Amino acid sequence: MLRILIVDDLADTAESLSTLLKLRGHETRVALRGEQAVLTASNFKPDILLLDIAMPGLGGIAVARRVHALPGLDRVVVVAISGFDGEETRRLAWEAGIEHFLTKPVDPQVLFTLIDAHDWEQVCPPVA
Repeated sequence: MLRILIVDDLADTAESLSTLLKLRGHETRVALRGEQAVLTASNFKPDILLLDIAMPGLGGIAVARRVHALPGLDRVVVVAISGFDGEETRRLAWEAGIEHFLTKPVDPQVLFTLIDAHDWEQVCPPVA
């Protein structure tokens, strides 16, 4: 089970993704705004951050930078899920520590494969 924070200003999108991930046994939280995402990440300590890039207020790239700067969250895996897929957007995403970039609409199987393929022992080592 992984702890996954879903950040998207479209509530239906975020909640649908949360439901799918819960059905796969993961613990999820949803944030609908960038500021809320940073606060939730600070308290929830997710293993994965699924992050919309274009949101009103604090956008996804700024959220990624702020979350990576939080104590204990420098290794959180950030996956951008965005309707904007230009070269400049991807460059800024990589610079902010976003490791993966998926374009909306995301095929759930692609997302599940990405999550399942990570070496989670390195990201969140088991407690001895």
